Amino acid sequence: MEIDRPAGPAAALPKKTKEPRYISFTQQELPACRLLLTPAWVIGICLVLAIVLLPIGAGCLHAAFSVEEVSASYDQLCAAGTSYAEKEASLLQTQGNGTQCSLQLTVRKAMTAPVFVYYELTSFYQNHRRYAGSEDNSQLRGVARTGSVLGGCSPEQYLAGNTSAVIDPCGLVAWTLFNDSYTLASGGNAIAVQTIGIAYPTQLNSQLSNTVHPQNFNTVPTLRGGGTLPDAPLNTDQRFANWMRIAALSRFRKLWGVIEQDLPAGATVNVSIVNAYNTYSFGGSKAVDLKQITGSYSRLDPSSVLM
Repeated sequence: MEIDRPAGPAAALPKKTKEPRYISFTQQELPACRLLLTPAWVIGICLVLAIVLLPIGAGCLHAAFSVEEVSASYDQLCAAGTSYAEKEASLLQTQGNGTQCSLQLTVRKAMTAPVFVYYELTSFYQNHRRYAGSEDNSQLRGVARTGSVLGGCSPEQYLAGNTSAVIDPCGLVAWTLFNDSYTLASGGNAIAVQTIGIAYPTQLNSQLSNTVHPQNFNTVPTLRGGGTLPDAPLNTDQRFANWMRIAALSRFRKLWGVIEQDLPAGATVNVSIVNAYNTYSFGGSKAVDLKQITGSYSRLDPSSVLM
């Protein structure tokens, strides 16, 4: 005969389980509205976006092409010879001093100050992985670095292979610093070109040292890949700062200076060039550009096409 016994305290406890509470949120059963993308809906959305963005893109395109710009290529003009090899040989004979030439730029429409002076290079792949990584950011900021930790800068780590002569700034990017120079004049009067304010302040203040001077940098003319630097803190040379910003494409422009005076329509700007940068070794070209930028647009601005 079985006797019913009263349930003890253990029997009153709920059964332990790892199953979560049944909640609509955790079970993904909340009410929802899902858009059914039928062909009619998709076509309608695209038409609405086109109606909105086409006028914006047309405005951007008009602003981009309203930018006044004059440019001229000079790499073929400034070196003797008919082939790249002959032109390179004639340039190397100058032992880094470069050849001199001149050209004229005619201003078609009046350009109001500031007028920006750019140099343009083609077939130069600054974005190549080996090239772009050949620098030391800590060294550029002024941190003392020994040659043993500058392996990424090779082959421009030591001067002529001398391990006691560490190059500062090291690496291929700095070594190939652009070093052509331009002197501008119009109507017999020299045009001053300013270099203050042509680089980003954040780069000058946080990425380049304000105390460290260059050491063993392009001091031997026959071993130079580009120009030299003055005996001054790295962040004082704003053209160097612009060069150290890696370009994304093989054709690029970098800001060389600013003209703080108006250029009237029809004016002829005489540009005297010291052609020292060797683009002939890789079949590249060089050009000098004068540009007046309207707002934030230039003729290379892709925003209008993207819209």
